[in-house]
Amino acid sequence: MNSGSAAILANAPLDPRKLPNYVYGMVLGPSDFRQVLENFNWKDRTANSLLHGAGTVCGLKISTKYQAGPPADVEVAVAAGFAVSPHGRWIQVVQDQCAPLNQWLQSQEGSLPGSMAPGAHTVYVTLCYKQCLTDLVPIAGQQCAPDANNRAPSRILETFALQFSWAPPAQPLEDRARHFGALMRRVVILDPIGSLPIQDDSQALLNAVRALASPSLAGPGSLPQSTVDYGPIRLASADAEATIREALTIWVTEVCPTVRAKAETGPTLDPATDDCLLLAAIDFTTNNSGQLNFAVDAMGNLIPGAIVVDETQRPILAPTRILQELFPSSGGTGTEGAIETTGTLLMKPASLPWAQGATVYQSLPAYLPLDALIDLSIESSVPPMPDHSTPAGRNVALTLIRPPPGSLPAPLTVAATYLSSAANFTSATIRWRWFRG
Repeated sequence: MNSGSAAILANAPLDPRKLPNYVYGMVLGPSDFRQVLENFNWKDRTANSLLHGAGTVCGLKISTKYQAGPPADVEVAVAAGFAVSPHGRWIQVVQDQCAPLNQWLQSQEGSLPGSMAPGAHTVYVTLCYKQCLTDLVPIAGQQCAPDANNRAPSRILETFALQFSWAPPAQPLEDRARHFGALMRRVVILDPIGSLPIQDDSQALLNAVRALASPSLAGPGSLPQSTVDYGPIRLASADAEATIREALTIWVTEVCPTVRAKAETGPTLDPATDDCLLLAAIDFTTNNSGQLNFAVDAMGNLIPGAIVVDETQRPILAPTRILQELFPSSGGTGTEGAIETTGTLLMKPASLPWAQGATVYQSLPAYLPLDALIDLSIESSVPPMPDHSTPAGRNVALTLIRPPPGSLPAPLTVAATYLSSAANFTSATIRWRWFRG
């Protein structure tokens, strides 16, 4: 699935920061026109890679279907579409592309993991930026020279190469961006409740972001422990904005330099050969003969599960318009919306231990609207209960009490009722979260 032939010209590298200073009487040559092209391309590539990133922008869907023989095969298709490469170049696949998977496997004999051993395997569909020299035109040459020496390509076609590979292309920016997002989704912003101190994890957050600058960080298996611990990262509301700004500063000043694409010697005429994006992983099995295992139904459709296309690791670039819809100023709906604020309540009866069937009441902050979307959960207890998410661990029933319509202003109230008969239970810490609705 290639388009065009490689374009590698022996031209002196140009400083992309320069533009020609045209003056009357100046003699212009090819390098002067290349200088203009290099300057504008450099700005476009840098803006794409540093401000937006790399990934699929539109289209390029991967699909599979049965290809009747002989020999029968599974056709892997890539739909037309657009992408931005790791070096910030636009890639356009103008027409749908396809390739027979089993035919490719047979051409790989000797390179298949396990020496064509039967079992499960994975190949990756990769999209790379490529150039082709095209449109030959006559040029001034020597007398009696062959015609081939008196012609030269007048255009550089920016095209693509689609290929199968046994290993995915390196995605340092994508890997770290996903890790950074996972860290930020763990952040909960807490308001003080009375005189109870707030656990502040701001330094832990900053350390975890700084760890993303490690050059050895690749995939999930190489993550620092601070980024794979999925517990909440608590920030005090008074300092949360400053901490998040500092986390972004660390990303820009320390992480970004480690993930940007390496400089190219001659970007315009000799681009990097590894300017590639991952589109999908394809999981399949082979039989004892090294042939692809698959089956079809009576209608000629592949049986689901035989060939699995996984596009979850594909980097994508969402349009700004879509992002505006994902993050409207009014927030989401239901408990899937953005957390406005969160806090804890210590539920402890006046007389200890907590008697079976006894209920403890505590008010939520008065600033919460009466129709607020509130999520309640048990964060900890004394003594510790079993897993609170299991039926055996649900020893405390939580109820949110709202004042009836038309009543005097009153705060929302949480009621906690102890259901167990264990005599040594003394308290429970309740986590509440207010979601923007």
